[in-house]
Amino acid sequence: MKCLFAVLIFFVLLAGCGGGGQPPTIAGPPAIEFSRVPQYGSFDNLQGRVRGVNTADVKVICIIYVVGRWWVKPYYASPFTPVRPDGTFTTDVTTGGVDEQATEIRAYLVAKDYEYTGLLPPDPPSEKVLAMAKAIRSP
Repeated sequence: MKCLFAVLIFFVLLAGCGGGGQPPTIAGPPAIEFSRVPQYGSFDNLQGRVRGVNTADVKVICIIYVVGRWWVKPYYASPFTPVRPDGTFTTDVTTGGVDEQATEIRAYLVAKDYEYTGLLPPDPPSEKVLAMAKAIRSP
């Protein structure tokens, strides 16, 4: 009987911890940060995490500055990176040209209905741009 009671408690707790299929809201104000920035000259992926948002309601757009111009990553045709339920994301920031020579990398946390227009997103906070992280790299 004690074992059955323990199993019931486990399932009740499990149901209260996200069993409804909705990704969790990660505590705090909306924020984005890098957990791994590739070194200048590297072809490694950019990694980061977000917090203060429901991960189902946001996405990330990454932009690099290389050879005097801003480029969206991974591609202009598919500019957004999904955020995993645990709040992490990974973006390929070296998809062509001399991307490994980028001197600045920016990642914007945006609302899921944000539409990329080809221009740099506005500085946060705004209605659809919630937060921004940036890294400066040098040779």
